[in-house]
Amino acid sequence: MNSKTNARPRVAVATLGCKANQYESGRMAADFAARGYDIVAESEPADILVINTCTVTNVADSKSRRQIRRMKRLNPQALVVATGCAAEIDPAGIAAAAGIDLVVPNRAKASLVGNAIALGARRGYPLPTLSEDATPANAASCRLPSLGRTRALLMVQDGCGYKCSYCIIPTARPVRVSRPFDAIIEEAEALAADGYREIVLTGISIGSWREGQRRLHHLVRRLAEVSGLAHIRMSSIEPKTVSAPLIDAFAELPQCCRHFHIPLQAGEDATLKAMNRYYDTATFARLIERIRQRMPDAGISTDVITGFPTETDEQFERTVRFCEEMDFAKIHVFPFSPRAGTPAAALRDEVGPERRKERTARLIALSDDGARWWADRHVGEVVDVIAEPRDPATGLYSGLSGAYVRVHWPSDAELHGQVVRVRIESARDGAGYGVAI
Repeated sequence: MNSKTNARPRVAVATLGCKANQYESGRMAADFAARGYDIVAESEPADILVINTCTVTNVADSKSRRQIRRMKRLNPQALVVATGCAAEIDPAGIAAAAGIDLVVPNRAKASLVGNAIALGARRGYPLPTLSEDATPANAASCRLPSLGRTRALLMVQDGCGYKCSYCIIPTARPVRVSRPFDAIIEEAEALAADGYREIVLTGISIGSWREGQRRLHHLVRRLAEVSGLAHIRMSSIEPKTVSAPLIDAFAELPQCCRHFHIPLQAGEDATLKAMNRYYDTATFARLIERIRQRMPDAGISTDVITGFPTETDEQFERTVRFCEEMDFAKIHVFPFSPRAGTPAAALRDEVGPERRKERTARLIALSDDGARWWADRHVGEVVDVIAEPRDPATGLYSGLSGAYVRVHWPSDAELHGQVVRVRIESARDGAGYGVAI
């Protein structure tokens, strides 16, 4: 390890997959930083490598293994730690990969840093004793992935109890756990004090968060009281858990971004049943209608899987029509990829790669149309956005509006991290362009 010769040992953390993994990687980085480690990019020399893997599909699993091999080649003497969902599902297979020193399943992530340091010490690479003037790296700045220190992920919940036929995540994260209310508020206050203006609530099934009689809408209302937070944004939430009180909270609180990402997966009832989803299209449509009745300006985005093995041409066409009717601001399109160990992986594929590719292209085009329509609809409006770092190529600032429109504007002032009022004067390619007022 390089720590034998350097004042500080170095850690590189690579993250694959979901926002929950991103958040957990940030917490691990913060823990290393608090113990005196420097956090470096995954392409830089490092003494400890942590790869937080994903296994949602066979492709994701392969990417995780390639990432391990790539980082090990760059740092052949480093201690290599693999964690995440691939390590949870197949710890023996991950451990057999060349160069892996430690495999940590999801359920043991909290002890990863201590175990990695202890293993390094046993191999002759103890953490150096820092001199009095060697201040540890700022743990708060490392704790979470952020966009220019304006937006931070805040994980409130872990685990999924749904049994969708295509998904391995309930096996990788089977126990639904809600983080304590007070711990979430304390972290939000620390983030605001450290300069973050927006938090993004995330988890595996965030709508299932609960503590006693408290539900997610109670948590959101308390977070809105945190001084310094300008925006509260919510990541993907299951349709079943979008309650009327939660909708009310987002409609009433000015800090709440009026954007809901609600996974649909298929806009056709027979395909939804084959996916073992728990709703039909009529139920989903009623939910979207309730949101728009309460918040006509709310942006709605979704996920759709194309080419599920049993999906016929007629069923796909119904999905396209349903998506058109829903007027989504964005559709995240995922071509079906079988995941070993799930019921869907055993189904006979009636679609084939070429038709799957064609269906994916059609839905992406529909998504692009929706993004353009949504941006066009906001021309003439004045919106509050948090300025992200200026784009060096264009010289423009940008930020996300509460309703999920990417807004760009010019300014000679130093605006990074500030809440800026922008009048959207035009739109193109699904983004708004305006002037700061």
